[in-house]
Amino acid sequence: MNDKDEILLIKQEDDLLKGMYELPRFDVDTSLESIEEKYNLQLTRPGAPIGDHKHVFTHKIWFMEVILFIQRMSTRILSP
Repeated sequence: MNDKDEILLIKQEDDLLKGMYELPRFDVDTSLESIEEKYNLQLTRPGAPIGDHKHVFTHKIWFMEVILFIQRMSTRILSP
């Protein structure tokens, strides 16, 4: 989220959810620096956990933790 209350959404290109929009998704061991580099952002440290969720597909179970990061000094429009 940035100072304009905009949220970064990503259009999914993987086969499972192709064409759907989602919040950015990363593995547990992904560094904050690699996320900042991928999206050209500067984020708050540490992020605030705001919830968790379990989603069951017919063949796969996802366990997700939602973490809120605030973009520092918003200078660009967040769009994929």
